[in-house]
Formats: sequence, structure tokens, C-alpha cells
Amino acid sequence: MHGEKAFVTEHRTSPLEREQIQQWIGQFPNPAQAELCVRYALMFNTLAACWMDGRLSPFVTYGSQSVFETLKGKRHVREYFSGKVENLRASPATQPRAELAVDINGFPCVVMFQPQDDYDRNWLDSPRAYVTFEPDALGLAISIFMITSVPSPASPVRSGIYPGVETAVRERGKGFVRPSDDFEGMHFSYFLLNGQMRLDQLMMEVAVKVEAAFPGSTRSTMNTANRTSEKDELDEVGFYGFPSVAVYWRDKIVYRHEGLIPAQKLMDEIRKIAALHVVMPSAGDGKG
Repeated sequence: MHGEKAFVTEHRTSPLEREQIQQWIGQFPNPAQAELCVRYALMFNTLAACWMDGRLSPFVTYGSQSVFETLKGKRHVREYFSGKVENLRASPATQPRAELAVDINGFPCVVMFQPQDDYDRNWLDSPRAYVTFEPDALGLAISIFMITSVPSPASPVRSGIYPGVETAVRERGKGFVRPSDDFEGMHFSYFLLNGQMRLDQLMMEVAVKVEAAFPGSTRSTMNTANRTSEKDELDEVGFYGFPSVAVYWRDKIVYRHEGLIPAQKLMDEIRKIAALHVVMPSAGDGKG
């Protein structure tokens, strides 16, 4: 296991980022655990699985709250990482970002973000998961675990450090043009836990206000506790917390928010991405 400073200078990033990473690692009593976080973040931010080479114990396990099967052994975990990175390379519009963070117990972790598509504006507000690491006596990862629901992926304290990312990490500002002054073609999908919880009821109050503010739009609800299909809309939007809302423009997701959102904030966000409608000249106005 090489030292903390040696690791920080190993990867070719700016002096400022190296200093930030070194300071972040230095705040923890077990630098090896923090270094594993940095390497994991580098793997996904640079799409290079080699960052975890030499840092996996022969007996490492990789598990997730969203997957029943636990991978066991260095070869299986390494193959999984390689396959995951290759798949991500083939889909640049949904490339993830990994940020260094501290979990609710004070341990280093990595918070994971991933846009659903080019139109996913607020993906940096909605962490999809966070990953924890346990090192063995040699500093090698003996356990890697992805948390997708409890505690909330939004619970870690974020650092603003995305190792290996040369440019600032920002949301993608995509809009759409409406052909008329109403909002026909816009659909709000609300995802509730069971429809009976107080948070679910508050979300439906939001839904009524928002629908009134966007004439021509439609809405639907899904009680996730009553899912009957193995694959449905929830798989597409990728929510893990409820209530949540996804907004579509002509069957394309243009906005998503995990958790309860105030009606005014939701309306403001939609107005930001809904460009003014384009008025086409009529046939009898003498133009053209």
C-alpha cells in the first residue's frame, strides 16, 4: 500500500484537484478507506476500470440494496466493473458522475449521479445511490456496498469533489418548444408509496395546483406498493424514494424530482425549460 501523498500525485489531474483530494483523504482516521472512495470515483468519472486494479482483496464482495445477488471474489467484481464501464461508454448521454462524500456515520463514501437522458435537468439534485467501502488490514477493499434506498442516497454530506472530471459538473439545460400557447403534450407522472401516507397526500395537493397552472397538460399516478408488472414506468424513471414526480414532453422525460416538491418550485422548474411557443404565420396574413 503506497502512501496517501503518493496516491494523490499518481493520477494526472490539476494541482488544485490533487490538493482538494489530499485534504479530503486526510480528514479520515483510515486513509486507505478514503483512497478506495477516490479510486472508485475515478473509475466512473473517467470510465476506466483500471483504477480499482490492485485494490481489491481476493475475498472482496460487492453488494447492492437493489440487487439480491452479492458478487464474491476479485475476479467476479473486476469483471463486473469492466462490463459496467464498457456499457457506460456506449451511452455518453447518461454518463454518471461520482462525488466524494461523508455518510451519516462519518465514514467516507461516494455519491453516484446519473442523468436519465439528454433532457434530465436536475440529475445532480437527485443522487441515485451512494457506495461504502471496508478495507482489510492491507488497505484492500474487502467489502463494497451500494445503498440505493435506506439511508437515503441524499443523506451523505457532499464535498463538491468529482475526481478525474476536468470541467465543472453541471446539469444539462435542455428545453423544448411548444407549438401553441397551452401545454398540450406535457404529462406529469406522480409516483406515490401507497396513496395513504401524508407525504403522498401532500404530493397530490401539489399535482392539483400544478395541473391548473399548465392548461392542456395531463397527469397520472402510480402507487408503487401495488406494482403488478415486472417492468413498468418506474423502471424508466429510476426513482427509489417516494413520493416523486417525472415530467414528460411528448413521451420524453424533461424533468424529474425524487421526493416531495413544493408546487411553486415544480412550476418554476417547468417554466424554465418550457420555451415560449412558436407562432406560425397563418395562410392569410400575406406573408410567405
